[in-house]
Amino acid sequence: MKRIYLEYKTIDNEIYENNHMRIAKNPPKYDDYKELYLYEIFQYDFLQAKIKEKLSQNFMSYQFYDSFLITLTNEEYDLIQPLFEEKSQLEDEKFGKELFLFKIKLDKHRNDPKFWNVEWK
Repeated sequence: MKRIYLEYKTIDNEIYENNHMRIAKNPPKYDDYKELYLYEIFQYDFLQAKIKEKLSQNFMSYQFYDSFLITLTNEEYDLIQPLFEEKSQLEDEKFGKELFLFKIKLDKHRNDPKFWNVEWK
């Protein structure tokens, strides 16, 4: 049996699947986490069922969106390895935004004559 740690990062009440989650698999601290969309985690039916069960238990205890641990079998744990290894869509979007901002800065400076001045010392 293995455990993973899940935590809500941002909550979108309009589109539940677009919530951002943190997922970690490094006990005992679970501080090395990855950020994913909830719908990326929900690609695995067994994981979706366990998350919904845990959230319903938390709801009954008034712990609505607290972080929580999910226990998985070794086989289930092996199945979700791609969540940790591959770049997620969220990471692609984050990289895309950074690249976009870099291009804006580059375009801004490209038109600035001072940017092209070369000083020889």
